[in-house]
Amino acid sequence: MEPGSIGLYNDASVYDILHAPGTREEAEGLLRMHDRFVTAKASAKLWLEPACGTGRYLIRLAKKGKRGVGFDIDPGMVEYATARAKRLKLSPRPRFGVASMESFVGDGLVRPGSVRLAYNLINTIRHLESDDAMLGHFEQMRTALAPGGVYLVGISLTVYGLEPPSEDVWEGRRGRTTVRQVVNFVPPVANAGRARRTERVFSHLTIRKPSGEEDRDSTYTLRTYDEGQWTKLLKRAGWSVLGVIDEEGDDVKLTAPGYGIFVLSPE
Repeated sequence: MEPGSIGLYNDASVYDILHAPGTREEAEGLLRMHDRFVTAKASAKLWLEPACGTGRYLIRLAKKGKRGVGFDIDPGMVEYATARAKRLKLSPRPRFGVASMESFVGDGLVRPGSVRLAYNLINTIRHLESDDAMLGHFEQMRTALAPGGVYLVGISLTVYGLEPPSEDVWEGRRGRTTVRQVVNFVPPVANAGRARRTERVFSHLTIRKPSGEEDRDSTYTLRTYDEGQWTKLLKRAGWSVLGVIDEEGDDVKLTAPGYGIFVLSPE
């Protein structure tokens, strides 16, 4: 994020309002994915979300009786998620802690072999800035998963030199506050080595309240993978692909550039 910018991740309440729409349906999709792919014993009860933000999925899943743990590198997100779960008096109540995607097992939050399902959706994993960071993350996840557990990773794959810039618009509302985000994605024009494997993301937020309107701009980068790079990385990490699915848990044939959820199992 650029110095001095105030982006989406700097304000947990704004983040939560923007991402709330569709949470129920997405959580239902996770339940279907679990029922289809997970074969872990019942003793492995944990559902794990790396980089969980405000914990919206885990809070929804707790209402379905699922025992969840989430972590985020941002203390403000963790504080917000913890307070909301407590306020809702959920049982089981999801637990949240501050941790990075490269180091989260054995810190009192996630025990080795305790996770039946982990999920990391909507390109969040691409915040890891190098293949080494990604390999470290997958090794941590291998340790966390119980036998028969799976890891769901939602990722967009690129085609260098052929993927055009694109724009997404998101909007959420809570009470008398409306949050609108316009996001512009600028992919690398070609794969010219490691230094060029970044997609530039420009975010413009408009926050409307009865007291007035506020605009916030920020920018960040995401690491890019084409199909070959992603396949090679998973092979190096020692993970098998059980399937590629959409948000509802149905099989898809992913054609890059495009987004899919990879159902992964450690070899």
